[in-house]
Amino acid sequence: MNANQTELANIKLNRHRKEPLYAQLYTVLRTRIANGELAPNRRLPAVRVLAKSLGINPGTVVSAVSYTHLRAHETLS
Repeated sequence: MNANQTELANIKLNRHRKEPLYAQLYTVLRTRIANGELAPNRRLPAVRVLAKSLGINPGTVVSAVSYTHLRAHETLS
């Protein structure tokens, strides 16, 4: 497991919440960037790798980390 995977290994998403999984993942990533746990310009694991480690569909990961979505909140440059 590389450093990116290790930093994201403890993400817990709850399928029973009303909040969609992509929104939960987005919130976790944004919070970790804001707290300095993830560097704003650090590359995330490949979509399929992250999706598999979280047990979710790759499309859900894409929705959560889409460039325009994060860019709108100025977490990526």
